[in-house]
Amino acid sequence: MSGFTQTSCVELQMSQKAVGRSSKTRVFCLHSTSKTIMFQFNFKVEEQAKEDHKDEDEVKKESAKEAAQVVACEEVFPEGFSAEEDTSACTLFISGDLEIPILDPVKVRNESAEETHSDLIPGVYEGGFKVWECTQDLADYLVENLKGELSGKEVLDLGCGAGLLGIVALKLGAAKCHFQDYNKDVLQKFTIPNILLNAEADGEVSIGKCQFYSGDWGSFTEATGDRKFDVILTSETIYNPENNQKVIDLFVGKLRRGGKVLLAAKTYYFGVGGGLRQFEGMTKGRMACASVWRNCEGVSREIIKIEHM
Repeated sequence: MSGFTQTSCVELQMSQKAVGRSSKTRVFCLHSTSKTIMFQFNFKVEEQAKEDHKDEDEVKKESAKEAAQVVACEEVFPEGFSAEEDTSACTLFISGDLEIPILDPVKVRNESAEETHSDLIPGVYEGGFKVWECTQDLADYLVENLKGELSGKEVLDLGCGAGLLGIVALKLGAAKCHFQDYNKDVLQKFTIPNILLNAEADGEVSIGKCQFYSGDWGSFTEATGDRKFDVILTSETIYNPENNQKVIDLFVGKLRRGGKVLLAAKTYYFGVGGGLRQFEGMTKGRMACASVWRNCEGVSREIIKIEHM
């Protein structure tokens, strides 16, 4: 036991008693004067090192495999859904002079988000049951600046979540709105019921004016063929740099000439590396970007307008 302190030997004996003699393989943590070493009985160090290396390779292969997987685009039909009868399960989203009833986000969180206590699980649950602050920014911008512009337009609410941006667009006169979210559950449990809630109170909002799609942005671009949109609205969708090329390809392929994208996002997403400046850099040579609104209090947030060059 050279190299370990007397205290370490005592800790080892105590740990051995705590694990129990019925255990065939015991793992102990031995504390040296400089570092902590994981020590496992019944395995040779060389064999364990090889096994660890093999495990690392397997993890890398699985990660690469998962990254290559694409969640296929699927059209979600609203038949069989009805507006929420229990109004106590609803809350109001207010933007300018618009009051939009929606289901309480906390009460409709999907199972995967609840189990991990997370607002976001990349590639599994992309945050659709949460109303993000940039959605409020973009809704307010639409109400204040685009009241006359959306009349008769075909709109895409990309990464729609609650469907608030699309609902605002319909209330401002859009002829049709397509709602897209990564998670089918979000569309079924949150987006569609929210549209039905608003259709009861506002004739401009009709389920007949809406279409719904779940799945990956890349597969959405392919599955919807030649369909294009006059206006694309999207909020908090560029936090993951690995997906930004798909978003840009979608803008290039799905925005009509003369149309525009309005994208609301944080200037920089700390911890994940994404942000508006990086995103704008990726659009160079393909699309033109201009900042049209900025909040500098607290976390910096912006709205940028993106158009064909």
